Amino acid sequence: MGSGSVQYLLIKQRGVLRLALPARNVRKQLLGLDYFQVFTRPARLWRFAVRAIVRARVARWTFPVIPVDELPLPINSLEFCKGVLQNDREFIFQFPKMPHRRKYSILSETPQGLRYLKIALDEKSKKELIREFQTRDLLEQTRFTSFQSPRLVHHFELQDVLVNEFEALPPGCRTERVWLPVHQHIWNELSSVNHRIQPAEQTAWYHAIQAAGGRHWATHLKGKKLHFSFVHGDFTPWNILFKNNRVYLIDYEEADGCGPYLFDPLHYFLVASSIGTGNPLEEFRRIRKSLKRLHTGEDFEHHLLAALLHERFMVQVLEPWMVDRLIEQTVDKILAGRKDFFSVS
Repeated sequence: MGSGSVQYLLIKQRGVLRLALPARNVRKQLLGLDYFQVFTRPARLWRFAVRAIVRARVARWTFPVIPVDELPLPINSLEFCKGVLQNDREFIFQFPKMPHRRKYSILSETPQGLRYLKIALDEKSKKELIREFQTRDLLEQTRFTSFQSPRLVHHFELQDVLVNEFEALPPGCRTERVWLPVHQHIWNELSSVNHRIQPAEQTAWYHAIQAAGGRHWATHLKGKKLHFSFVHGDFTPWNILFKNNRVYLIDYEEADGCGPYLFDPLHYFLVASSIGTGNPLEEFRRIRKSLKRLHTGEDFEHHLLAALLHERFMVQVLEPWMVDRLIEQTVDKILAGRKDFFSVS
Protein backbone atom coordinates (compact mmCIF):
# COMPACT_ATOMS: atom_id res chain seq x y z
CA MET A 1 0.00 0.00 0.00
CA GLY A 2 2.64 2.46 -1.06
CA SER A 3 2.10 6.19 -0.97
CA GLY A 4 2.84 6.44 -4.66
CA SER A 5 0.01 4.12 -5.66
CA VAL A 6 -3.60 5.24 -5.95
CA GLN A 7 -4.41 8.95 -5.74
CA TYR A 8 -7.78 10.18 -4.45
CA LEU A 9 -9.85 13.32 -4.92
CA LEU A 10 -11.26 14.75 -1.69
CA ILE A 11 -14.77 16.16 -2.14
CA LYS A 12 -16.44 18.14 0.62
CA GLN A 13 -20.07 19.06 1.18
CA ARG A 14 -20.61 22.21 3.24
CA GLY A 15 -17.05 21.99 4.49
CA VAL A 16 -17.31 18.34 5.58
CA LEU A 17 -15.40 15.62 3.71
CA ARG A 18 -17.97 13.24 2.21
CA LEU A 19 -16.27 11.44 -0.70
CA ALA A 20 -12.85 10.20 -1.76
CA LEU A 21 -12.84 9.19 -5.44
CA PRO A 22 -10.03 7.67 -7.57
CA ALA A 23 -8.30 10.63 -9.19
CA ARG A 24 -7.41 8.88 -12.45
CA ASN A 25 -10.69 7.10 -13.12
CA VAL A 26 -13.51 9.33 -14.40
CA ARG A 27 -15.91 6.39 -14.68
CA LYS A 28 -15.50 5.55 -11.00
CA GLN A 29 -15.80 9.20 -10.05
CA LEU A 30 -19.21 9.32 -11.75
CA LEU A 31 -20.13 5.96 -10.20
CA GLY A 32 -19.29 7.32 -6.76
CA LEU A 33 -21.57 10.29 -7.34
CA ASP A 34 -24.38 7.99 -8.51
CA TYR A 35 -24.15 6.01 -5.29
CA PHE A 36 -23.90 9.08 -3.07
CA GLN A 37 -27.51 9.71 -2.08
CA VAL A 38 -28.83 13.25 -1.85
CA PHE A 39 -32.40 14.32 -1.28
CA THR A 40 -32.70 18.00 -0.46
CA ARG A 41 -32.57 20.54 -3.25
CA PRO A 42 -29.26 22.14 -2.10
CA ALA A 43 -27.65 18.69 -1.97
CA ARG A 44 -28.91 17.85 -5.46
CA LEU A 45 -27.45 21.11 -6.77
CA TRP A 46 -24.16 20.30 -5.05
CA ARG A 47 -24.01 16.86 -6.69
CA PHE A 48 -24.94 18.37 -10.07
CA ALA A 49 -22.06 20.84 -9.77
CA VAL A 50 -19.57 18.13 -8.79
CA ARG A 51 -20.77 15.92 -11.65
CA ALA A 52 -20.27 18.79 -14.11
CA ILE A 53 -16.71 19.26 -12.87
CA VAL A 54 -15.99 15.55 -13.26
CA ARG A 55 -17.48 15.38 -16.76
CA ALA A 56 -15.40 18.38 -17.78
CA ARG A 57 -12.34 16.40 -16.65
CA VAL A 58 -11.07 19.21 -14.46
CA ALA A 59 -11.63 17.46 -11.12
CA ARG A 60 -7.89 17.01 -10.50
CA TRP A 61 -7.46 20.77 -10.74
CA THR A 62 -10.56 21.55 -8.65
CA PHE A 63 -10.34 19.21 -5.66
CA PRO A 64 -7.39 18.28 -3.42
CA VAL A 65 -5.56 15.11 -4.47
CA ILE A 66 -3.76 12.89 -1.96
CA PRO A 67 -2.31 9.35 -1.96
CA VAL A 68 -4.33 6.55 -0.42
CA ASP A 69 -2.07 6.38 2.63
CA GLU A 70 -3.07 9.91 3.58
CA LEU A 71 -6.82 9.39 3.48
CA PRO A 72 -8.33 10.51 6.81
CA LEU A 73 -9.46 7.02 7.75
CA PRO A 74 -8.87 5.95 11.35
CA ILE A 75 -8.72 2.35 10.14
CA ASN A 76 -5.70 2.79 7.85
CA SER A 77 -3.37 1.13 10.33
CA LEU A 78 -5.51 -1.98 10.78
CA GLU A 79 -4.85 -5.23 9.00
CA PHE A 80 -8.36 -5.19 7.60
CA CYS A 81 -7.87 -1.96 5.71
CA LYS A 82 -4.47 -3.08 4.48
CA GLY A 83 -6.12 -6.15 3.01
CA VAL A 84 -8.91 -4.17 1.39
CA LEU A 85 -6.54 -1.66 -0.22
CA GLN A 86 -3.88 -4.07 -1.43
CA ASN A 87 -2.70 -4.38 -5.03
CA ASP A 88 -3.45 -0.73 -5.83
CA ARG A 89 -7.15 -1.45 -6.25
CA GLU A 90 -9.34 1.63 -6.55
CA PHE A 91 -12.23 2.19 -4.19
CA ILE A 92 -14.88 4.79 -3.55
CA PHE A 93 -14.99 6.01 0.05
CA GLN A 94 -17.95 7.70 1.73
CA PHE A 95 -17.38 9.57 4.97
CA PRO A 96 -19.98 10.24 7.69
CA LYS A 97 -21.99 13.44 7.55
CA MET A 98 -21.35 13.98 11.25
CA PRO A 99 -17.57 13.98 11.86
CA HIS A 100 -17.92 12.48 15.34
CA ARG A 101 -19.42 9.28 13.87
CA ARG A 102 -16.96 6.53 12.98
CA LYS A 103 -18.89 4.68 10.30
CA TYR A 104 -17.64 4.61 6.72
CA SER A 105 -18.69 3.07 3.43
CA ILE A 106 -16.56 1.61 0.66
CA LEU A 107 -17.77 0.80 -2.84
CA SER A 108 -15.64 -1.87 -4.48
CA GLU A 109 -15.58 -3.71 -7.80
CA THR A 110 -14.97 -7.45 -7.51
CA PRO A 111 -15.07 -10.28 -10.07
CA GLN A 112 -18.55 -11.05 -8.69
CA GLY A 113 -19.77 -7.48 -9.23
CA LEU A 114 -20.05 -4.29 -7.21
CA ARG A 115 -19.83 -4.62 -3.44
CA TYR A 116 -20.89 -2.08 -0.84
CA LEU A 117 -19.16 -2.28 2.54
CA LYS A 118 -20.32 -0.58 5.73
CA ILE A 119 -17.51 -0.26 8.25
CA ALA A 120 -18.14 0.65 11.90
CA LEU A 121 -15.64 1.51 14.62
CA ASP A 122 -17.63 3.22 17.39
CA GLU A 123 -19.98 1.24 19.62
CA LYS A 124 -23.19 2.91 18.41
CA SER A 125 -22.34 2.19 14.77
CA LYS A 126 -21.39 -1.38 15.60
CA LYS A 127 -24.74 -1.96 17.28
CA GLU A 128 -26.46 -0.62 14.17
CA LEU A 129 -24.58 -3.02 11.89
CA ILE A 130 -25.26 -5.96 14.21
CA ARG A 131 -28.96 -5.07 14.20
CA GLU A 132 -28.90 -4.86 10.42
CA PHE A 133 -27.23 -8.27 10.17
CA GLN A 134 -29.74 -9.87 12.52
CA THR A 135 -32.63 -8.25 10.68
CA ARG A 136 -31.51 -9.42 7.25
CA ASP A 137 -31.25 -12.95 8.62
CA LEU A 138 -34.88 -12.67 9.76
CA LEU A 139 -36.16 -11.15 6.52
CA GLU A 140 -34.50 -13.73 4.31
CA GLN A 141 -37.06 -16.18 5.67
CA THR A 142 -39.88 -14.06 4.21
CA ARG A 143 -40.73 -13.63 0.54
CA PHE A 144 -41.70 -10.06 -0.31
CA THR A 145 -43.39 -9.12 -3.56
CA SER A 146 -43.38 -5.30 -3.46
CA PHE A 147 -39.65 -4.72 -2.97
CA GLN A 148 -36.17 -6.21 -2.95
CA SER A 149 -33.24 -5.64 -0.63
CA PRO A 150 -29.52 -5.94 -1.40
CA ARG A 151 -28.13 -9.32 -0.44
CA LEU A 152 -25.88 -9.38 2.61
CA VAL A 153 -22.73 -11.16 1.42
CA HIS A 154 -20.57 -11.09 4.55
CA HIS A 155 -20.75 -9.95 8.15
CA PHE A 156 -17.52 -10.11 10.10
CA GLU A 157 -15.39 -8.43 12.74
CA LEU A 158 -11.64 -8.00 12.60
CA GLN A 159 -9.87 -6.37 15.51
CA ASP A 160 -11.92 -3.23 16.25
CA VAL A 161 -13.72 -3.09 12.90
CA LEU A 162 -17.20 -4.46 12.20
CA VAL A 163 -18.17 -4.90 8.55
CA ASN A 164 -21.37 -5.60 6.63
CA GLU A 165 -20.76 -6.34 2.95
CA PHE A 166 -23.66 -6.13 0.50
CA GLU A 167 -24.24 -6.61 -3.17
CA ALA A 168 -24.45 -3.07 -4.51
CA LEU A 169 -27.67 -1.84 -6.07
CA PRO A 170 -27.76 -0.65 -9.69
CA PRO A 171 -26.34 2.88 -9.99
CA GLY A 172 -28.63 5.78 -10.69
CA CYS A 173 -31.59 4.77 -8.52
CA ARG A 174 -34.15 7.50 -7.92
CA THR A 175 -36.26 8.43 -4.90
CA GLU A 176 -39.80 9.69 -4.38
CA ARG A 177 -40.70 12.14 -1.65
CA VAL A 178 -44.47 11.65 -1.73
CA TRP A 179 -46.23 8.63 -0.24
CA LEU A 180 -47.24 6.42 -3.17
CA PRO A 181 -49.30 3.21 -3.30
CA VAL A 182 -46.04 1.28 -3.55
CA HIS A 183 -44.96 2.67 -0.18
CA GLN A 184 -48.14 1.37 1.36
CA HIS A 185 -47.61 -2.05 -0.23
CA ILE A 186 -44.10 -2.18 1.23
CA TRP A 187 -45.33 -1.14 4.66
CA ASN A 188 -48.18 -3.67 4.53
CA GLU A 189 -45.71 -6.46 3.87
CA LEU A 190 -43.23 -5.33 6.51
CA SER A 191 -45.88 -4.87 9.19
CA SER A 192 -47.18 -8.39 8.55
CA VAL A 193 -43.87 -9.78 9.83
CA ASN A 194 -44.11 -10.68 13.54
CA HIS A 195 -47.51 -8.98 13.69
CA ARG A 196 -49.35 -9.39 16.96
CA ILE A 197 -51.95 -7.64 19.10
CA GLN A 198 -51.21 -7.56 22.81
CA PRO A 199 -51.34 -5.29 25.86
CA ALA A 200 -48.57 -2.74 25.55
CA GLU A 201 -47.18 -3.35 29.04
CA GLN A 202 -46.56 -7.02 28.20
CA THR A 203 -44.04 -6.17 25.48
CA ALA A 204 -40.29 -5.71 25.81
CA TRP A 205 -40.75 -2.54 23.78
CA TYR A 206 -42.88 -0.95 26.53
CA HIS A 207 -40.23 -1.59 29.17
CA ALA A 208 -37.50 -0.29 26.86
CA ILE A 209 -39.44 2.97 26.46
CA GLN A 210 -39.79 3.26 30.22
CA ALA A 211 -36.08 2.64 30.75
CA ALA A 212 -35.19 5.24 28.10
CA GLY A 213 -37.09 7.99 29.93
CA GLY A 214 -40.63 7.69 28.57
CA ARG A 215 -42.24 6.20 31.68
CA HIS A 216 -44.65 9.12 32.25
CA TRP A 217 -46.04 9.03 28.71
CA ALA A 218 -45.98 5.24 28.40
CA THR A 219 -48.46 4.89 31.27
CA HIS A 220 -51.18 6.16 28.91
CA LEU A 221 -50.75 2.93 26.93
CA LYS A 222 -51.13 0.61 29.90
CA GLY A 223 -53.98 -1.83 29.46
CA LYS A 224 -54.38 -1.06 25.76
CA LYS A 225 -54.13 -3.85 23.23
CA LEU A 226 -51.99 -2.47 20.43
CA HIS A 227 -50.66 -3.70 17.11
CA PHE A 228 -46.95 -4.56 17.18
CA SER A 229 -44.89 -5.81 14.27
CA PHE A 230 -41.53 -5.66 12.59
CA VAL A 231 -40.52 -2.04 11.89
CA HIS A 232 -37.83 -0.94 9.45
CA GLY A 233 -36.90 1.97 11.70
CA ASP A 234 -35.56 4.28 8.99
CA PHE A 235 -38.42 4.17 6.51
CA THR A 236 -37.53 7.35 4.63
CA PRO A 237 -37.67 8.48 0.99
CA TRP A 238 -33.93 7.98 0.47
CA ASN A 239 -34.05 4.39 1.71
CA ILE A 240 -36.74 3.41 -0.80
CA LEU A 241 -35.14 3.42 -4.24
CA PHE A 242 -36.55 2.94 -7.72
CA LYS A 243 -34.80 1.66 -10.84
CA ASN A 244 -36.20 -0.03 -13.97
CA ASN A 245 -39.61 -0.85 -12.45
CA ARG A 246 -37.96 -2.36 -9.40
CA VAL A 247 -38.15 -1.10 -5.83
CA TYR A 248 -35.32 -1.52 -3.33
CA LEU A 249 -35.49 -1.08 0.43
CA ILE A 250 -32.14 -0.51 2.15
CA ASP A 251 -30.58 0.35 5.54
CA TYR A 252 -32.05 -1.82 8.28
CA GLU A 253 -29.79 -0.41 10.99
CA GLU A 254 -32.70 0.88 13.11
CA ALA A 255 -34.94 -2.15 12.60
CA ASP A 256 -36.91 -3.66 15.47
CA GLY A 257 -38.52 -7.07 15.45
CA CYS A 258 -41.43 -5.86 17.58
CA GLY A 259 -42.32 -2.17 17.50
CA PRO A 260 -45.45 -0.01 17.05
CA TYR A 261 -46.82 -0.94 13.66
CA LEU A 262 -47.62 2.67 12.69
CA PHE A 263 -44.06 3.81 13.27
CA ASP A 264 -42.69 3.39 9.73
CA PRO A 265 -45.31 5.56 7.97
CA LEU A 266 -45.17 8.09 10.83
CA HIS A 267 -41.40 8.35 10.46
CA TYR A 268 -41.71 8.68 6.68
CA PHE A 269 -44.18 11.57 6.93
CA LEU A 270 -42.26 13.37 9.68
CA VAL A 271 -38.91 13.16 7.90
CA ALA A 272 -40.37 14.06 4.50
CA SER A 273 -42.00 17.17 5.97
CA SER A 274 -38.87 18.19 7.90
CA ILE A 275 -36.61 18.16 4.83
CA GLY A 276 -39.13 19.76 2.52
CA THR A 277 -40.66 23.19 2.66
CA GLY A 278 -42.94 22.22 5.51
CA ASN A 279 -42.52 21.67 9.23
CA PRO A 280 -43.59 18.53 11.15
CA LEU A 281 -45.31 20.65 13.80
CA GLU A 282 -47.25 22.66 11.25
CA GLU A 283 -48.10 19.61 9.14
CA PHE A 284 -48.94 17.24 11.98
CA ARG A 285 -52.68 17.59 11.44
CA ARG A 286 -52.25 16.41 7.86
CA ILE A 287 -49.89 13.64 9.00
CA ARG A 288 -52.45 12.47 11.57
CA LYS A 289 -55.12 12.24 8.88
CA SER A 290 -52.83 10.23 6.64
CA LEU A 291 -51.99 7.82 9.45
CA LYS A 292 -55.62 7.49 10.47
CA ARG A 293 -56.44 6.30 6.95
CA LEU A 294 -53.75 3.63 7.29
CA HIS A 295 -54.84 2.48 10.74
CA THR A 296 -57.28 -0.38 11.08
CA GLY A 297 -59.22 -0.89 14.27
CA GLU A 298 -59.75 1.19 17.38
CA ASP A 299 -57.61 3.34 19.67
CA PHE A 300 -55.90 5.30 16.93
CA GLU A 301 -54.50 7.92 19.32
CA HIS A 302 -52.89 5.22 21.46
CA HIS A 303 -51.28 3.64 18.40
CA LEU A 304 -50.07 7.08 17.33
CA LEU A 305 -48.66 7.75 20.80
CA ALA A 306 -46.77 4.45 20.71
CA ALA A 307 -45.26 5.36 17.34
CA LEU A 308 -44.25 8.81 18.60
CA LEU A 309 -42.62 7.29 21.68
CA HIS A 310 -40.62 5.01 19.40
CA GLU A 311 -39.53 8.07 17.42
CA ARG A 312 -38.56 9.95 20.56
CA PHE A 313 -36.75 7.29 22.56
CA MET A 314 -35.70 4.50 20.21
CA VAL A 315 -34.78 6.17 16.91
CA GLN A 316 -34.06 9.76 17.96
CA VAL A 317 -33.73 11.34 14.52
CA LEU A 318 -35.83 14.48 14.92
CA GLU A 319 -35.25 17.18 17.52
CA PRO A 320 -36.46 15.86 20.92
CA TRP A 321 -38.35 19.05 21.78
CA MET A 322 -40.30 18.76 18.52
CA VAL A 323 -41.34 15.16 19.14
CA ASP A 324 -42.17 16.04 22.76
CA ARG A 325 -44.71 18.59 21.52
CA LEU A 326 -46.29 16.04 19.19
CA ILE A 327 -46.48 13.54 22.05
CA GLU A 328 -48.13 16.11 24.31
CA GLN A 329 -50.70 16.92 21.63
CA THR A 330 -51.53 13.24 21.28
CA VAL A 331 -51.75 12.71 25.05
CA ASP A 332 -54.12 15.68 25.26
CA LYS A 333 -56.40 14.01 22.72
CA ILE A 334 -56.30 10.75 24.67
CA LEU A 335 -57.20 12.55 27.90
CA ALA A 336 -59.93 14.54 26.15
CA GLY A 337 -61.40 11.29 24.85
CA ARG A 338 -61.45 9.84 28.35
CA LYS A 339 -63.25 12.92 29.68
CA ASP A 340 -65.86 12.58 26.93
CA PHE A 341 -66.31 8.92 27.85
CA PHE A 342 -66.77 9.61 31.54
CA SER A 343 -69.14 12.52 30.89
CA VAL A 344 -71.36 10.32 28.72
CA SER A 345 -71.36 7.43 31.16
